[in-house]
Amino acid sequence: MLIQARKIQDLPSWPRFPLPQPELERDRLGFARYFDNHDGCSLPPNWLAQGDEEYTQLVSDIKSHETFHTHFQVWESQYRDPRFLSKLTLGQFGSQVELELHDWLHMRWASVARDPANGQPVPMARRSDDFAERWFEPENDFLADPFSSHVNPVFWMFHGWIDDRIDDWFRAHERFHPGEVKRLEVNGVPWFAAGRWVEVSDPWLGPETHGCSTVPGQAAGTTMEMDPEVMKLALRITFAADDKLSNLLRRVPRRPWYARNLLPERWF
Repeated sequence: MLIQARKIQDLPSWPRFPLPQPELERDRLGFARYFDNHDGCSLPPNWLAQGDEEYTQLVSDIKSHETFHTHFQVWESQYRDPRFLSKLTLGQFGSQVELELHDWLHMRWASVARDPANGQPVPMARRSDDFAERWFEPENDFLADPFSSHVNPVFWMFHGWIDDRIDDWFRAHERFHPGEVKRLEVNGVPWFAAGRWVEVSDPWLGPETHGCSTVPGQAAGTTMEMDPEVMKLALRITFAADDKLSNLLRRVPRRPWYARNLLPERWF
């Protein structure tokens, strides 16, 4: 993904996670400069989600100074630690990053979603069954929804940081298990030869190579279930049947995608 995107424009990675705003009492100039947001990485403010106090609190907590120091800096250190990385297979490394850190990055640096048509805040974001044309506008760069997150420049910065940790993983194995992980290029993508530390011999290269094509008839084995219009219809039917599925829907709060798995008991 990053390789292809960087052919179009320069997309720098974060060298480290951006620090929180300095405290006013300790650094008045730094506190004021933070609002200028020269690098585009200043932390957006919290927002209120009417009717969902738990979600409101989650957004507030994940953007707090305390969470940065107790979670993000710990992850930053952990995923740079050669001894820790050398104990993980590539699959374990990817799973841990995805399940532990990834969604937190999306939520911490997300601004409140806004309606592209008028700029009004939409605290609960786009509904999963809403595919109105306005949501396809570039103004919709909400970082907490996979539908729009890639439009936000910060998306590429922290995904670049994640990709850079793969190089750290390789160097860690070179240090502790010399010669056991070998670099390889697969379909133009830097990868690794299958072996003890690499279970999957080919990287994710998009939907065409993994049975998820969105255009029926374009590739062998593609089915109608992958047609975007069919999937839109399925979502509309699902979310329209509130009277029949209300008991189930209550178990999945209407929140942005990357906030749905952030449970309070996992925090501190």
